[in-house]
Amino acid sequence: MQKLLDTVSSQYASGFPEQSKIFEIKSGPYSGRVIVIYPQSANTIVFRWADFPYESWSAATTIVTNSADYPASAFMDSNFNLYLAYTVQTTLALNMVKLTFSNGGWAVGSAQVIVNVGENYYPSILKDSGNRLWVSWTYYDSGAVRYYIQAKSSTNDGVTWGSGASDLGTALNSGSTVVVYSQLIFLPTYVYCIYSDNGNTLTYKRFEISGTTWSSAVTIYSGSNITYNFQVAISSDNRLGVIFSANSTLLYKEYDQNSWSGVFTLDSANPVSVGLQFFKNVPYVFYAKSIGTDQNQTFYTYKSGYFRFSQ
Repeated sequence: MQKLLDTVSSQYASGFPEQSKIFEIKSGPYSGRVIVIYPQSANTIVFRWADFPYESWSAATTIVTNSADYPASAFMDSNFNLYLAYTVQTTLALNMVKLTFSNGGWAVGSAQVIVNVGENYYPSILKDSGNRLWVSWTYYDSGAVRYYIQAKSSTNDGVTWGSGASDLGTALNSGSTVVVYSQLIFLPTYVYCIYSDNGNTLTYKRFEISGTTWSSAVTIYSGSNITYNFQVAISSDNRLGVIFSANSTLLYKEYDQNSWSGVFTLDSANPVSVGLQFFKNVPYVFYAKSIGTDQNQTFYTYKSGYFRFSQ
């Protein structure tokens, strides 16, 4: 079944793979309800929701009208509240809006400033098991002409981030001449930030939630053409999987909290976009690749001893 939700004019309608925008309520009287957050235009971000079988969707509800035309990211907590991080139009500050869940619906709150220094793009947001909010993002230092992955947290539900709006948080890399991208994910008892760096490495740092500092960087993979095209997911038995494009091929690695697997080469063609989900602890990889001029086809593969392919 295909369902047209909207016709949008945003430059990045579905965003980047490392940014979450579609969520499902997993329990309670509204179990199965799905909410989608997306940019309806260059400056307006909205949401719609639907119940199974997802043939009838709600009208669009506006979240913000001051977004820059860059990808935003959201996170759903265990109470089904949503937190949206986005780049602000003109100023390129980073803001957050909470959508509070009650009686099956979401109420849009006021915007809170995450950071208002310099140029800030491509956020990733999550909440850890201690209810602390985290955000990582790409910060461009126009003076140094370098891109940095920054991270900071909030202990009061996003009202204040770090020491305030002028606090850039912690730089996780030393500066890149090409754009860098990141994704946050929680794997007990650490917040992991997986990020691309210098266009040639996929790296992570992690923060123990009872600790005070980020760890040293660990390289997941070194190669070429490593940019935004990666995604990380956690299985129910706490394995971390990462799908990514490097060397113009589609690759996969997995971490069991003790060691990393070898590299699985899933496709020798350069993917257009990638996605990763675990179903019953089996990693499923979804990706598109070019099959002709202005033509992309969607494929998937899953691991069952080895990876099996379909389309």
